[in-house]
Amino acid sequence: MLVLRGFVFILHVVLCVCVLKTTVGVGLQMHEQGW
Repeated sequence: MLVLRGFVFILHVVLCVCVLKTTVGVGLQMHEQGW
């Protein structure tokens, strides 16, 4: 059970990082285009 919990935690962290990177990337693109 502990291994499963650790796996879910890592998956959650990776997902958060991906979402954050995407949000920052889109924000920078919009900023460069003058939005």
